Amino acid sequence: MNTYNNRKATIKDICQKTGLAIGTVSKYLNGGNLREKNIVKIKQAIEELDYKVDIYARAMKTNRTNTIGILLPQLGNAFYGSIASAIGKELKKNGYEMLVKESNYDQNREIECLNDFVEKRTDGIICFLVSKELEKFSVFSDFPIVFIERKVTEFDAECINVNNREVVKECIKLLINNGHKNIAGIFSANSYSGLERMLGFRDAFEESNLDFDENTIYKFDEGLNEEYEIIENIIESKKYTAIFTSNYTSTLSAIFLFNEKKIKVPDDISIIGFDNMMFTKLYSPKLTIVSQPIDEIARVATTRIIEIIDNKNITKSNTILNCTLLAGDTVKKLN
Repeated sequence: MNTYNNRKATIKDICQKTGLAIGTVSKYLNGGNLREKNIVKIKQAIEELDYKVDIYARAMKTNRTNTIGILLPQLGNAFYGSIASAIGKELKKNGYEMLVKESNYDQNREIECLNDFVEKRTDGIICFLVSKELEKFSVFSDFPIVFIERKVTEFDAECINVNNREVVKECIKLLINNGHKNIAGIFSANSYSGLERMLGFRDAFEESNLDFDENTIYKFDEGLNEEYEIIENIIESKKYTAIFTSNYTSTLSAIFLFNEKKIKVPDDISIIGFDNMMFTKLYSPKLTIVSQPIDEIARVATTRIIEIIDNKNITKSNTILNCTLLAGDTVKKLN
């Protein structure tokens, strides 16, 4: 219970209650390491005093709020939720908190969210954009910002991506090497990563000296949940021996359809999916699937945003991290 009802509790009140030095309490509040017994004392005092960090008051003194804005396309998507959670843990280790917003795949809302982060005096921003017109984001080029799943060439920017094109080419070549020639690919029509994965799909056929049919590529608009209907049509056409699903939602849609229609995998159709998340791990037989390095993405994004905050003149880079193709039991050998 707060015993300081007429005013906000301060760090000095915590010091008085715990008997600890102001430096010790301040170190705890900024994410530093302390002895466990001191952590317990401070946590108990914070709860009893109902202490709240005034980030704006702190910003007036330090020119920092120790907060990072995180912009995601959709919080309900397990991939983005996992990324946000991993980034949050990394930021916490470094004394930062995160402020999360979602754009819901609305390109106009993206710019509004970034402006709001700046107005709220976040020290930096980590964001996933769906907008194609990146020139309008150049107004943030002098603000500490890291773009994930996006290559920005319109202005100097820090970007983090995975080897989308290369890992998809590896997936399709695995299917081809097992005798599959009629392969359907399901891709996001708008995202940078979706377009890169489409290129990898084509590359595999070209490098295997096989004719490529553009009609084997099926596109969906992210956020509109078209994947289920697309995959259902692919299955009912009976034209394909294999499906490649290029993101978490399309992979999940395929799993639901296989169960609903009692399709035997890989006897009836083979599949390689993308994003080895909780629900995909539960599927039987074990999926052959691409796993993204979520923890590494979070670590690199956190490291780089803090480095840019500390040195705004730092040289920007485009970091490419490697995905892993995990072997499973969902690819049938035809030859």
